[in-house]
Amino acid sequence: MTSAGFRGWLLVLAIFQILLLCREAVLLLGVAHIFIAGQPAAGIGAFSLVYGGRLALNLAFLALLVVAIVLMVQRRRSFVRWGQIEMKCLMALPLVEYGWIVAAPWPGRAGISLAVILLMVVHLAVGVVWARYIETSKRVAATFVR
Repeated sequence: MTSAGFRGWLLVLAIFQILLLCREAVLLLGVAHIFIAGQPAAGIGAFSLVYGGRLALNLAFLALLVVAIVLMVQRRRSFVRWGQIEMKCLMALPLVEYGWIVAAPWPGRAGISLAVILLMVVHLAVGVVWARYIETSKRVAATFVR
């Protein structure tokens, strides 16, 4: 990958994408560990439906993130569309994951805490900012023309 064209906020977006990929990979490993080992203190056995759903949701988002990064590196015009989809999924992920935890049968309670609300707000804010940038940036329009 050459860095020509990746300057300013577009470079910041590229770095954000890589950091988000690392964060999601670490999160996915944690969810996978609980899925396989269970969480006896919370009354959750191995291979529980709750963590299976969380694993599927986070794996799907990680795959979407990889697709967006590959398209970004290849400077494909389709990155703009996939980047928008990725940011919308970034905004929705905490809400969908929380909805899954509420809906799935498990022995615990799915109370909403300040930390969960803050996570939802941060995902929403970051997603809106980057989606708007991808949509309106002249550098994005000039870089992703193939």
